[in-house]
Amino acid sequence: MLHYRTDKVQEVKIYPVARAKAPTREVQGGQLSQGTDALHYVTFDPNTNTNGITADWANQAQPSTSQPGVQNLTINVTYPGITTPVQVPV
Repeated sequence: MLHYRTDKVQEVKIYPVARAKAPTREVQGGQLSQGTDALHYVTFDPNTNTNGITADWANQAQPSTSQPGVQNLTINVTYPGITTPVQVPV
């Protein structure tokens, strides 16, 4: 009797974890030091592949220097092939 192995090799992608960068202090009415691009407010582990990862502001709420005080915002980080974004509070 012959036995055949039918093992399949499947590639598994592990994406880097997105974390909020340290908060910055901005001058009211001035320019944002990191701009409004959501990717400028998150960081990933060094030496990891971030190709295809996108980020946008949850509820279109971007940082602004027009209002004083702490702004609690959220960034949606989307990984390639994954439909549900990861929410990162910043």
